[in-house]
Amino acid sequence: MIRITFLLRKKPALSLEDFQAYWLNEHGPLVASVAGRIKALRYVQVHTFDSPANDAMAKARGGMEPIYDGVAEVYFESRAALVAALESPEG
Repeated sequence: MIRITFLLRKKPALSLEDFQAYWLNEHGPLVASVAGRIKALRYVQVHTFDSPANDAMAKARGGMEPIYDGVAEVYFESRAALVAALESPEG
């Protein structure tokens, strides 16, 4: 099994709320609509939430890179399946 992981940052002009709404309601359904054709086994969105805990964790670790706005994962059966997906018009 192959898992592709995308660490996402929104465009600076976009609010986190607007980014997440687009990602969930527009991009997610787009991926779902082609998942069968590209033979993606699974698509996962992990949405960041803004919390004072984020700053506290960064401070406890002596500072960190800014948090990502989300993480996406796409799973494929094999490397060959991933390559075929990327070479397809839908991919």
